[in-house]
This record gives sequence, C-alpha cells and structure tokens, in this order.
Amino acid sequence: MAARPERSRWRCRPPYTGRVRKHDDPCSRADAPDIRAVHPPCSASSAHIPLEGIVSVSVEELCAVASHILRTTRYMTLGTASTAGVPMVTPLAHAWDDQDAFYWFSGAESVHSLNIERNPVVSIVVFDSNPPDGGGQGLYACGRAEALQGDALAEGCEIYYSRRYPDPAARSERYRPPAQFRDPAPNRLYRARIESYSVLSPEGHPVHGDTVSHRVAIPFRTGLLAGPRPSRRPCPTGSDHGAAGGPRPR
Repeated sequence: MAARPERSRWRCRPPYTGRVRKHDDPCSRADAPDIRAVHPPCSASSAHIPLEGIVSVSVEELCAVASHILRTTRYMTLGTASTAGVPMVTPLAHAWDDQDAFYWFSGAESVHSLNIERNPVVSIVVFDSNPPDGGGQGLYACGRAEALQGDALAEGCEIYYSRRYPDPAARSERYRPPAQFRDPAPNRLYRARIESYSVLSPEGHPVHGDTVSHRVAIPFRTGLLAGPRPSRRPCPTGSDHGAAGGPRPR
C-alpha cells in the first residue's frame, strides 16, 4: 500500500479543545448601538483574539499572508451602510500608507460617499478574484472613513499617487491636484483609518474544518510593508467554500 502523502500544515486543524472562539467582528456586532443615534469607534471590541486553540499557524505567518495580499492586489471592495442600515459594496482603486490608512477617490454624490458622510464606519476586503477553487484568501479590515480637506487633502494626494503609481512617468500622467477634489469639482479624495484586520484561517473552522470559512483577527499593520513590492506569486490560502474565484465572506 502506498504511503499516505503528508498533509499540508495549511489544512491541518488543531485538536478541538471543546470551546469555540468566534472572531469578534466590530463591523457586524449584533449588540452594536443604533448607527442612527451614534457611530461607535470601530475598534470598541476589536482587541486581538489569541490564536492558540484556533490555528497552529503563527501570527507572523498570518501577517505575511496579509502583506502578500495587499502588495499584489490593486483593487479593494469597500462596504458602507446608510443610516437606515442599507448596505452598499463598491470596488475601488486604492493606495495605502504606512500608518494603516487607505485612500481612494470617488464622486461626492455616489451612494457609498453619501453613506460615509452620514455613517463613517466602513468595511474593506482586499482579495484576488481569480484563484483556483479552494484557493481564496482575503484581507478584511474595519475602520472609519472621511473626505479629506485642507492640508490633509494635499498630503493624501501625494500619498495616493506616489503609492499607486511608483513609476514617475505613469504618476505624472495620472496625477490630479488637490483642487480637483474640492468644490465645485465632482470628486473627493477619501481616507479610511483602519482599526482592525482579519484573514481567513488557513486551517478552517476549529470544529467544522474546511466545510466552514472562519476568520481570525491578526495584529497586522501596513508599516510591515515598508520596502519594494515583490512579484506576484501564490500565497497560503484559507478555507474557501464560497463562490469560485474568491474568499467566502463570513
């Protein structure tokens, strides 16, 4: 009888300890205050959850997964909600700085922009939409967004265009000055300050294994990404039983 192949450590579940630790997602807490009355800080309940007993993969490895996703994916999906709780998701070109802030520009009258004006709490997911089946992974984030003005707008323009277009020729062609993001111009430059991050567990759910997608919080910071961007390459995947081509949202 042929020897059984060694099982990948990215798919190996740790022993069940009899207790399930659920990812505490501050963007979807059932007991969150009514957003029509108050906008609680996104990080109010986003303290890092220990990974022991959930996955045997180290925190450093999970942060490396997050780094790879962010370095090799040029678009993000932004989630907003109206004051009545009506959700909106929007794919956007983006850039990020070393202080956990994400930047993008949109029309001031777009639905997601109007949502941010009234309810600044946002969710973001960055993921490759074309992996093989079972190969999806994503970086999830939660924070608060705003339209930039004054000195922050000038600084934001420099960050957005220098990070998104590192080639000087491409940046010179695409650059828009701050005046194009003020009245009466139709667009605004936005910044979301991220307060918590999570990724899909590479080892699946602690009880149900690979049949259920499961997210774990990670102490990731964009400051870890300082340095040149690597070439695109495969990265460790999470449990993916959603639609083909992307991670299944939880």
